[in-house]
Amino acid sequence: MRILEFSGGAQFPMSILNAACHKVTRPMGYDNIRVWRRDFEIACSLWKKHYIDETRKQHRQEDVITMYLEPNRDDRDYLYGRLLALADNFEESVLRKQGVEDRPTNAIKLMSNFTAKPYTTWGTLWKQLTPYLKSANGGSWFCNEVDDVMALFKEGDFEDNKALSPMFLLGYSCQRRAS
Repeated sequence: MRILEFSGGAQFPMSILNAACHKVTRPMGYDNIRVWRRDFEIACSLWKKHYIDETRKQHRQEDVITMYLEPNRDDRDYLYGRLLALADNFEESVLRKQGVEDRPTNAIKLMSNFTAKPYTTWGTLWKQLTPYLKSANGGSWFCNEVDDVMALFKEGDFEDNKALSPMFLLGYSCQRRAS
């Protein structure tokens, strides 16, 4: 794959960034989950570059985005992305143990709704994970990870049901790779 470079430090047009985000937050529109995962990581990389460029322009070193999971980052959208990735990883691991592979998880199926209304969709997703929690003997590692992420939300942020920004892509991607 060729990397696009712009001369003179020009940034990617917002229309490209927004289109990439819009496309990958609708994974059920893909025929192949592996292709979706590849496209997701490309979109994530584009947005990561955008956030890094913006941070540099504003000389805010404390907000620099890294390539790795930031376990103490308390940005609402980043945290919601982490929660979705935890749910995705957990269900995928249970399905793999059951011999089911290449089936989209509930987290993937609900991603479009999740980006639009994260608080209410998280409640729906949690209910759908209940049978998997039972088959994994409570999934204590998963519940502990979710609790750790939930503890990072600032007061009122978790209950805020407004749409997520593309920052959630980074939280999702970093958490998936770290788990």
